[in-house]
Amino acid sequence: MDDWRHLLRADPTEWLLESDNPSVRYFTLTEMLERPEDDSEVEAAKEAIMSSDPVTRTLAAQYPEGYWIKRGRGYSPKYRATVWQLMFLTHLGAMRTEAIARACQHVLEHSCRPDLGLFSAHKYATGTIACLNGNLLRAYLH
Repeated sequence: MDDWRHLLRADPTEWLLESDNPSVRYFTLTEMLERPEDDSEVEAAKEAIMSSDPVTRTLAAQYPEGYWIKRGRGYSPKYRATVWQLMFLTHLGAMRTEAIARACQHVLEHSCRPDLGLFSAHKYATGTIACLNGNLLRAYLH
């Protein structure tokens, strides 16, 4: 994966490995440097993600029932409701917790269209947006 570095003026690896952003550190270690999940630095970065500011603030704003902002499908308001928080937590590399499991269950109960086998932004079939489904599938796999 070193072939891209010649395109840059300087190697950003040290900057990406700084401990002040554990999500970036984790993904640099695993995606760029291809370190295994059982590597001690990877494990430490992954653990640090859960106490990082974006993850703790996101989880603190969650209602005990598993949703953010309001019950229901969790698509709106855009970027603040439940499905968005799950996607953001995935992008940050957050580990599955009871709170995240509750959010996943809430989305399955309120956003999944069993008749279509898709997640929907609203109760109509036109609400089954491809990017929403792709992002939520990625979140559930994570």
